[in-house]
Amino acid sequence: MLNPSPEYVLRELYAARARGDIEAMLRYCSDDVIFAMYLPRDVVPFGGEAHGKPAGRAAMHSIAKHFALVYFLPVGIVMLGQLARAQVRYCFRHRASALELDGVMRHEVLIEHNLITCMREYHDTERIRAFMRLATDEAAPEVRLSRRNQNS
Repeated sequence: MLNPSPEYVLRELYAARARGDIEAMLRYCSDDVIFAMYLPRDVVPFGGEAHGKPAGRAAMHSIAKHFALVYFLPVGIVMLGQLARAQVRYCFRHRASALELDGVMRHEVLIEHNLITCMREYHDTERIRAFMRLATDEAAPEVRLSRRNQNS
């Protein structure tokens, strides 16, 4: 397509994400893209901002290292010129514990000159924090036992 619409670019990025194809995702991004996942690094190691494709690639590989994608389904995209606001239903399986995290994330995405220049991702921080605490306990039962013994 010679001149795709901003919505087309976003839908193609989402399709690549649903396939787990990080390189295809990055083809829809500018070289200086900003990926922002608004989760603290004490909750997930890949939280925060990544500036540029190499940093974005590293963040996505970190996510894939910790979580297997079960599904990733955009359920609503609203275009406001070059700005997209979207909701995505997702399910990820935590590799170490095999527990599944599902829910809805929200995105604000800026698309300029047929490329994504900024993608901001919003989650419920306390929900993710609680999941990671549970997943860590499931992955390392000795931690759970030592916590119980400390509380006795």
